Amino acid sequence: MVLVAEQDKKTLEQNFNDKPSWDKPIYDSQPKVDPYKYGWRYVKHTGKDGKIFFEQVPLTPYDILHPQEEDFQMHNLAHESIIRYISNACERQLVADPSAVILTDVRVAWKRADLKAHGPDIAVIFGVKTKKNWSTFDEAEEGTRPSLIIEVTSPDTRNIDLKTKVKHYAMAGVDYYVIIDCHKKKPHLLGYELTAAGYVPLKANEQGWLWLEPVKIWLALVAEDEVECYDKHGQLILKYAELEQARQESEQARQVAETRAEAEIKGRIEAEAHLRAMEAKLQQLMAEFGIK
Repeated sequence: MVLVAEQDKKTLEQNFNDKPSWDKPIYDSQPKVDPYKYGWRYVKHTGKDGKIFFEQVPLTPYDILHPQEEDFQMHNLAHESIIRYISNACERQLVADPSAVILTDVRVAWKRADLKAHGPDIAVIFGVKTKKNWSTFDEAEEGTRPSLIIEVTSPDTRNIDLKTKVKHYAMAGVDYYVIIDCHKKKPHLLGYELTAAGYVPLKANEQGWLWLEPVKIWLALVAEDEVECYDKHGQLILKYAELEQARQESEQARQVAETRAEAEIKGRIEAEAHLRAMEAKLQQLMAEFGIK
C-alpha cells in the first residue's frame, strides 16, 4: 500500500464521507466492501526463496488522485463514451495543428516539485515538439503542459474532481479546467479559467453551454451521462458512429442515384436506337412505294 503525506491524508479525508483507511487495505477494515472498487495495481515482490511474484493491491482515492503507471482504474461505459466522444471532437478541431496532442487517461507529471502527478480523463496540450507513446507526459521534459483538462466525475471519487483538483490544476498552471459532473440528482457542467488571482468560473451561455477556448468547442450536458459538442457556428459535432451512419447513408444515396442515372442513360440509348430503326423502316417503306 502506498503511504501518503499526513497533510494530503487530512485534506482528502475531509472531502470523503466514507473516510477510507490510509494505513490498511480496504478489505481489512471493510470486509463487506469490494476492495477493488477503485481499481488495482500489481506490486512486485521478491520472496525468501529469491523468486519474484506480484501482489494485486487495491487502489485508494489517493491513488486515483495521484496514479502510477499501469494502474488499472475502474470506469463505467457512460464515462468511457463521454471521454471518447469529447477527445475525438477535440482532435477534429485541432487536426490542422501538428503540435497539438489530446491525451486520455495518461499520467501527467508536473514541473513543480511540490505537486505530484495526476491522471486526467482528457488533457489538451499545445506546443509538443515530438509526439511519443507516453505513459507519463513529463512537463519538465516536454517543455509544455496541458492548456485544457476535462474530468468526468464518478460517484465514489467526484469530490476529488470538484475540490482537490481545482486547487492542484491551478497550482500546475492549467489554463482551463472543466468538470462534467454526472451527478444523478443534479448533473451539471463546471468550468474554470486561470487568472492572476487563480481560477475564476467560466460563464455558460443562455443554453447552459460552456465555451472551451483552446479547442473552439461549445460543450453541452444534455443528460446525466450524455454530452454534445458544437463548433463555433453552433453545428453539432457528430459522434463516430453517427458520422459512419451518415457516411453509409450518403454512399447508399450515391449508389441509388448512379443506378438511376445509368438506367436513364441506358433507356435514352435504347429509345434513340429504336427511333433510328423506325426512321430506317419508314425510309424503306417510302422507297418501296415510290414516295419521296
